[in-house]
Order: sequence, then structure tokens, then C-alpha cells
Amino acid sequence: MTEPPAAEIDLEALACTDLLDLAIAQSNFGADAQFIAELGPGEFTGIMAGPVAETALTEATQRIGCIWGIPQSDGAFTVVVAALPQASRDTLTTALGSSTFTGSLIGTSPAYTWERDDALGTVTTVYAFASPLWVTVTGSGTTGSQTEITTDVLDHLRALYPSLGD
Repeated sequence: MTEPPAAEIDLEALACTDLLDLAIAQSNFGADAQFIAELGPGEFTGIMAGPVAETALTEATQRIGCIWGIPQSDGAFTVVVAALPQASRDTLTTALGSSTFTGSLIGTSPAYTWERDDALGTVTTVYAFASPLWVTVTGSGTTGSQTEITTDVLDHLRALYPSLGD
């Protein structure tokens, strides 16, 4: 597996709307779902499920984060795409393999999913990998809806960067 040249990937040049079709967000989250905001540099803390994922995010060489949801409600999900060094990915996937996350594939991309209930309803985190990129979709929603959203993000990234690995 060869990784795309580092110069090929420029996450900072992307807009959140380059990562996810609004129609996919609405069909999986609700007709009123929309793009809410892009995360600023200091707003990534606390998004990832667990300390190993938090550490991996701090080790990312590039990242973009986007909040989608229904305005003036508790319903929202975050999409984060990060370029990870191989050592960070290896540490993260090893930890995920022995955690409460369930491993699977989304297309050809290794993925890990964790669905749980909290006071507001079902919350799901999906981590998927298209080397050297790590895609996270986390927030309100079921495994089914978050997986479809993750699939769309992966499809957009593969269209932008055709040499992405798994």
C-alpha cells in the first residue's frame, strides 16, 4: 500500500461542504439538517471518544472539523478528517481493536463503530481510515445513519485524492 504524496493532500483548502452532500445529511439525520459551522483550531478538544483517539488527533499533520445538525436543537454530529502519521494510526487501531468499538469495513476502508445511549438519545462514533486519512463521524444518530454519512465523506475524499489507501 502506497500513500498519496503529502503535497497531494491539502485538508486546509477544503470546505466542510466539500466533504458531505447536504442530501445525505438530511436523509440520514432529518430534513432540517444543515451545515452549522467549521471547527476552529482550538475547538477539536473533547470530540474524540477516548484518550488514545484524542492523542492521535493532536498528532495529526492536518485536520478539518465540521458540525452538521438541526439548528436550535440538541441534534448534531461532527465530521473530522485528519491526516495521521502511520505510527499514530497503528496505536489508535490497536487500541480500537481491544475496545468497545466494533470493527468492520466501509467499502474497502477499515472502520470502527461505537453506538451508545445517553440522556438525549442514541450517540454513535464511527472511525474509518483511508490512508493516510482518518475520518470521524460522531454525534446523535444510529450506526446505520452515521455509517452512511461516513461512506459519503469517504467517497468525497477518494474523488479528491484518488490514491488514498485503506
